[in-house]
Amino acid sequence: MASIHLMHRLLGLFTLVSLSVSVIPPQNAVGDCEPFLDVLTRVMVNAGASYFADNPRSNNDSFDPNQVFPPTPIQLFKAYYGAGATPRRFKHSILRIFFADPGIRGAEKADRDFIILRENIYKYVMAQSNDLAREKFGVLIYQAIDKLIPNAPLWLGSRCLAEDHVGSAEKIIFIELERIRNQIGEFKYGNFIDVGSGTTLAFAIDDTGSMANEIIGAKRRAKMIIRERQGSLDQPRDFVLVPFNDPTVGPITVTSNANTFTTAIDRLYAHGGGDAPELALRGILLAVENSREGSTVFVITDIDAKDIELQDVLVAQAQQKKIKITFLLTNRVQTTMCRSHDGSPTSLRRCTTESFKKGMELYQYLANSTGGDLLIVSKSDFFSATQVIDRTVRQGVVDIALKVVSGGSQTFRVKIDSSVREVFFQNTGNCNNFQVSHEGRNLVLE
Repeated sequence: MASIHLMHRLLGLFTLVSLSVSVIPPQNAVGDCEPFLDVLTRVMVNAGASYFADNPRSNNDSFDPNQVFPPTPIQLFKAYYGAGATPRRFKHSILRIFFADPGIRGAEKADRDFIILRENIYKYVMAQSNDLAREKFGVLIYQAIDKLIPNAPLWLGSRCLAEDHVGSAEKIIFIELERIRNQIGEFKYGNFIDVGSGTTLAFAIDDTGSMANEIIGAKRRAKMIIRERQGSLDQPRDFVLVPFNDPTVGPITVTSNANTFTTAIDRLYAHGGGDAPELALRGILLAVENSREGSTVFVITDIDAKDIELQDVLVAQAQQKKIKITFLLTNRVQTTMCRSHDGSPTSLRRCTTESFKKGMELYQYLANSTGGDLLIVSKSDFFSATQVIDRTVRQGVVDIALKVVSGGSQTFRVKIDSSVREVFFQNTGNCNNFQVSHEGRNLVLE
């Protein structure tokens, strides 16, 4: 059985869909009022511009918030990142806030008490539960604005603000955003309002003795990505490296500095081993916890995991942060951990709990549950296989087709819009001959 995965990279015109009231249910406003979504979007864009002004892309750059005109998500990202950057996640965050259930009069005590509500928002952000923090922020500003204009029929009935109240509502939203910023710091605030472009380049790498070739390949690919993407929209925003073996995990490297990451991965070397399995899940979990939402964690190993009791925690954390887990395996992993366990309570629990998946089944479960991949490659072809890492860090790549085929020769057609700029084909499994044709001609894949 083999699977064929087709992705494409869209032109900016296609990916940069402007945020407007057309994406929400019709509002039956009467009189002179402004839809609250427009007000919220404008304030969030201005908050993003203020954040960008204080956090330029490099020491030699500066950012003038006044160049964001009109104040739309598209214009904000274009002014800071350049043409082609997509504000998709930023717009998603705005909608999370907008669609929060304010409760108003019927809200629970914790949501009526502004002090408690703010403290809960801070806690959610610090725990990296940003979507929940955004929803609670929506509750906060709805409650605060309702106190300003109690019983206003347009506000409660259609989320539309009378012109006389727009300025005050904008101040309330901006002040609450600044409270959060001052409380949680710049890095977490940027994640909360979700103005980042790019993702984390994250590795969890088995550094035992048999992994020398894989470590060399990972180093080469990571350095190539850093070198070729520097200064572009596809440049990773930050980097995470977690080596693991048994009995240790780490030292972990988390940095936004490419040179620091390069130094850390250069220090990585294969050593020890011979006592499989390894603490793979602990290493993966650390990588997930320290990566940005929407990133992919690449796991490189040739042996099964020992700490299988962490599997459900790992899946929950990855799904919450929309992080994919992709495995690059240089061995068809066997289950070794229960062949000779030490008899400890932890070891017995690992080997006797029926719900715990093990070996290859566990890795496939983690990949499937998070939207990642599992690739089995030979050690000699490992560097070529790491091209999947290069593709993942690119901006604006979305899946358009996924086919699973079993046996024989099969052909399927894919319609590709004229706005598509690049197409990526990826096949996994026992696929001996893979061809792509267009208008009767076979194409040469790079």
